[in-house]
Amino acid sequence: MKVYLEKKGVKVFSPRDAIKNAFQNEIIHDDTLWLEMLETRNMTSHVYNEDMAEKIFVLLPSYLSPFKKLADNLSNSALI
Repeated sequence: MKVYLEKKGVKVFSPRDAIKNAFQNEIIHDDTLWLEMLETRNMTSHVYNEDMAEKIFVLLPSYLSPFKKLADNLSNSALI
């Protein structure tokens, strides 16, 4: 996402910024879900108990489809 946006001339300063700009540039279509995935990723750096790890693990399969769509969108782009 970040590399694609930067090649389009968009300045990206953070992962949250990348998501917002990707949505505006129609690379992704559900910015709320992507922001949720970012928050889940951020939680993993603070997981020290098995219950929280299990909750995160259960969410992972639902995140696969958005990543596949992103990969398709980027592979169809002339910039990548």
